[in-house]
Amino acid sequence: MRLFIAANLSEEIKDLLSTKTTILKTQINENLRWVKRDNFHITLKFLGETVPGLVPGIKKAILEITNNWQQIPLSFKGVAAFPHLGAPRTIFIALDQGIVELNRLQQNLSLQLLDLGFENSAQPYRPHLTIARCSRNSKTNVVASKLKSLTDLDFFDLKTKINKISLIKSELSPKGPIYQEIYSARLLPFT
Repeated sequence: MRLFIAANLSEEIKDLLSTKTTILKTQINENLRWVKRDNFHITLKFLGETVPGLVPGIKKAILEITNNWQQIPLSFKGVAAFPHLGAPRTIFIALDQGIVELNRLQQNLSLQLLDLGFENSAQPYRPHLTIARCSRNSKTNVVASKLKSLTDLDFFDLKTKINKISLIKSELSPKGPIYQEIYSARLLPFT
């Protein structure tokens, strides 16, 4: 099964993000594959195809982290893209507050998973919230131009906290990925 570990967002923040991204959808109509509201999350670790026998160890690693980690305050900054705005493939909402804490959480989680055979990515971790991906038919130069004009779209009023880490099963389908939470654990409340 195809798995990843994510920091989940509250339903309220998903609603607010969905409202904000609707503005982007009306401005950028270039065959983008938009992430569905229910699928908004911040990936901590993509595990890929995973044998079911490893799931108990993954759950244990998540629980170990959440038993020793406080909730993470989070705020959003604005629209950005990978690899960069001039050549967008993945469009995301960048984070303002919470980057350092999410990086530390991700590093600790990755260390916990080494014993199960999950290697660290060669790419440095950059926490973000993916909202769209360019398709083969997307005119990336047009998308880039429109994105540059929308980088000042205000996401600063969106503040939340990460209070839950989830193990998510991802099934690919022609209509987009279908996510199913198969385990979650709550981070410690603020003291």
